[in-house]
Amino acid sequence: MSITTPGIYEMSAEEYHADCCEPFSLSRGVAHMLLKENPRKAWHSHPKLGGKGNIVPNKAMDAGSMVHGLILGAGAEMQALTSVYGPKHESAGEPVRNFMTKEAKTECVAIRKAGRIPVLAHEEQQIRDCSFAGVAQLSEHPDGKGFFEPGQAEAVVVWQEDGLWFRIMVDRLPDNPRASPYDLKMTKMSAAPGSWDRRLQGIYAFQDAFYRRGLRAVRGVEPGPLLFPVVELTEPYCMAMHAAAPSLRDIAERQVERAIRQWRTCVQTNNWPGYPAHTAWVEATGWQINQADEDDLRDEFYQEQAA
Repeated sequence: MSITTPGIYEMSAEEYHADCCEPFSLSRGVAHMLLKENPRKAWHSHPKLGGKGNIVPNKAMDAGSMVHGLILGAGAEMQALTSVYGPKHESAGEPVRNFMTKEAKTECVAIRKAGRIPVLAHEEQQIRDCSFAGVAQLSEHPDGKGFFEPGQAEAVVVWQEDGLWFRIMVDRLPDNPRASPYDLKMTKMSAAPGSWDRRLQGIYAFQDAFYRRGLRAVRGVEPGPLLFPVVELTEPYCMAMHAAAPSLRDIAERQVERAIRQWRTCVQTNNWPGYPAHTAWVEATGWQINQADEDDLRDEFYQEQAA
């Protein structure tokens, strides 16, 4: 797919991540890398520039993708392995419980080539239980009801600013342009308020600002803040809703503006620098200084006791 007109589109995740725009576009992930790392890394990870941004999925990522797909009703489907242990194994004839056997590895490759996600047979129901719990909690949450309003799952939004292309994929985009969009997150850690705050402060507030910028450009109105339903991948599969407050959104919008400014300069000059050429002198923190002083006092006490 090659998009040359701003708008809202439907496409596969593979088409989106390969960059559906001509000649190329800036995604949220590359923009954040440019800002928090450096332009050279951003160039290197871009599918149409450095082309080295492929991510090898691990088990936790696969679990998140499967729950994500079941809740949204979109994305790659899961497929349970049918491989069993061979006659020499102590569990001969039983379904494999890991991906380590030759047969399991071969089956995994075939499943991924078919565009699906492999899952161990004994873990399939856990994935379904997690998705059921996520949907139930979303439907009961005061800010989760909009998730089930008319809208589009995995909507690709493409826009242009001063000749540069940008793209996002919104997990759940309501038809109402003023409503909050949603981005589902799965975690093996705690989703509790307070535990997940730093993820929002460090990464996802930037996503909120980048997404709202794109939706404003295409729809012409200000959407609500991006809502993050975070579902835990371990029982009892609790969910918490998170969103960036106005003070955090303000900082994130300034960060997005800086990232786009840097991107524009790099594209125009075709210069993608790495880290600054200076030594980063790292100061001791206040607690390290206090700890060192306490250690000196303790050492003096022990010496006095030994005298």
